[in-house]
Amino acid sequence: GRRESLCVDQGRRESLCVDQGRRESLCVDQGRRESLCVDQGRRESLCVDQGRRESLCVDQGRRESLCVDQGRRESLCVWTRGDGRVCVDQGRRESLCVDQGRRESLCVDQGRRESLYVDQGRRESLCVDQGRRESLCVDQGRRESLCVDQGRRESLYVDQGRRESLCVDQGRRESLYVDQGRPLLHSLVFVEKTDQAAMGPPRRLRYGSVTGSGSHPHVTVEQLLLAVYRRSNAALQQELRRLGKFASAFRTITFGCRDPNPACVQSLRRQEAGCVKP
Repeated sequence: GRRESLCVDQGRRESLCVDQGRRESLCVDQGRRESLCVDQGRRESLCVDQGRRESLCVDQGRRESLCVDQGRRESLCVWTRGDGRVCVDQGRRESLCVDQGRRESLCVDQGRRESLYVDQGRRESLCVDQGRRESLCVDQGRRESLCVDQGRRESLYVDQGRRESLCVDQGRRESLYVDQGRPLLHSLVFVEKTDQAAMGPPRRLRYGSVTGSGSHPHVTVEQLLLAVYRRSNAALQQELRRLGKFASAFRTITFGCRDPNPACVQSLRRQEAGCVKP
């Protein structure tokens, strides 16, 4: 039950085996070889000139693509378990690019995506179900973590000894400088100076500046430290004194804010001769 066809001018050779349900096609001039196995539901394609090899397994729902010239290998499993390493029940897709030093892994059931960049020293992990995204840059000494459900973004700069945390839902931003040996702005609630409304409470506010002094150089924050969310004037004053020697009195500026909690902004200035008044 076998049929063969040889075309010399086209450099093509076909072989059909009816009893085995197998069909092969060899194209010499194109450097291409295809093999179709009907009983196994498998299709293979080998392209020699492109250095590419593809394998499609219909019964297993598996598709593999190997590109030798690009150093890339992809494996996609759709609906069956596979061989354990690449499983369809986990809905996992892996892509390995050797020349770029990049590795990606996508797990559908877990909602997780990982990307590893070896040449850049970068590693990313995205968890959709948890709403979390992490990025690690080794060469830059930077690590970021983004939690979407919590509205929180953390950034760690190892080379600078800096740790930054931004909580969008709370309208809180913290910055810790480890290289200075002490917390510069420790657990202080403040909002950056911007023309737009502040992210999270307090909202619809305008800002000034506060300058502190201590063992470190003068630090101009270009913003007012806000006494909001269960933070009284005395507590804010105590925190501000850690930055340097400030005046004991507060200067209150009232704004047309709809939120009753941050109805005013507390501004604390140093007692210094020749201080420029606002």
